[in-house]
Amino acid sequence: MRLALWLAVGFGAGLGLWFLGQVAPAYSGPEQSLCLLRRAGIPCPNCGMTRALGALGRGDLDAAQALHPLAVVFLTEGFILWVFSGVQLARRRHWPSPTSRQFAGWLAAHAVALVALWLGRSATGTVPW
Repeated sequence: MRLALWLAVGFGAGLGLWFLGQVAPAYSGPEQSLCLLRRAGIPCPNCGMTRALGALGRGDLDAAQALHPLAVVFLTEGFILWVFSGVQLARRRHWPSPTSRQFAGWLAAHAVALVALWLGRSATGTVPW
């Protein structure tokens, strides 16, 4: 049962990334955006992430890097976690759950990275619109 769930998660994530690549054009205007904040003209720390993941779904690494450099990092992290969980499953070992403190630290590090990139892009006028 666990193997089937692991495979379903991987297949679903891959299918979702491919689908996003089909529906999220890399350089569409705000009026065509999937993001409600972008449609309203409000840039956020995640600005460009959906289009960057769409570009990755199409295999366009250059566009993804230009739209949001952290998209590649976050997608790679997710893939590594998925593979690691599959290895643990194959070895029939219990994957230790992170503590609340570890999880909070991981989330805080990601939030700091997103906000730092957003502030830098806002200051230089390079937020992808």
